[in-house]
Amino acid sequence: MRHLLMIAILAVALVTGGPVRATEGGAVQWRDFSDQVFDEAKRDNKFVVLYLKAVWCHWCHVMEGTTYRDPAVLDAMAKHYIPVRVDQDSRPDLSLRYEDYGWPATIIFGPDGTEIAKLRGYRQPEQFLAVLNDIVADPSPVNYGDLPPESAASATARLPAERKAELEDAFRKGYDNDNGGWGDVQKFVDAQAMEYALALTKRGDKDAERMARQTLSQSFHLIDPAWGGVYQYSDQLDWKSPHFEKIMSIQAAHLTLYSLAYAQWGAAEHRDAAAKVYRYLVDFLTAPDGSFYVSQDADSVPGRSWP
Repeated sequence: MRHLLMIAILAVALVTGGPVRATEGGAVQWRDFSDQVFDEAKRDNKFVVLYLKAVWCHWCHVMEGTTYRDPAVLDAMAKHYIPVRVDQDSRPDLSLRYEDYGWPATIIFGPDGTEIAKLRGYRQPEQFLAVLNDIVADPSPVNYGDLPPESAASATARLPAERKAELEDAFRKGYDNDNGGWGDVQKFVDAQAMEYALALTKRGDKDAERMARQTLSQSFHLIDPAWGGVYQYSDQLDWKSPHFEKIMSIQAAHLTLYSLAYAQWGAAEHRDAAAKVYRYLVDFLTAPDGSFYVSQDADSVPGRSWP
């Protein structure tokens, strides 16, 4: 699976609910990310809006169909901004730099290339217009919820006992005992935490075994009952409200964890779950040349977005 070469929208996801209507208006005339864009911004004293999206991303479709078609937003961008759109799958350098802000991620640069603002996720037209106007009025860098800078690397390769104890405490206290998994907003399988739980289980840790079994059982709700494969996450704590995006990295993580669990416990439910993921990879994400597509769109009807 290391040769993930192609990106495709396979319009076969199950969806429910009604469509989100696009705002009346035109469309943004997007530019490619390049040095020339920033040269032009400096020359014309304009700001640059870098819109990082993904072909499989539901809220990217919504933002393009609403916010980026709003007449007031279009007018503000035409006067003061150069709009740049990048598929984050095609630019791993930009994707890694801004992955904490998307998808979609919106980065606004000053005419000199300074990062002024980094916005996470979907923004409604009114919200986005306010940001655009505020930056024109005052181009000082602003924090819209930026993460703190990363700490410096440790001077030693060995994890200090104190830090190890802190991480172990966070691992256990961060677990959702009622619903399974880690996190209290959306539900998804944290692959690293799960691998750690399975490793602790091998050492006889019954509490870690309880976490692993419960989380894996709940994750079955994310498996597509029709075509197999795993949805990215649930937006409800009961795991029963899947967000219809299927990403290769998510499939790989689940396939690994279900296989490890089956090897460890020999339970048919874990073997069957792994088989459903494998079937999806073969039937839908395998390209004719033997490479793999990296994702499947969350929205089954091109041009229409769903809540």
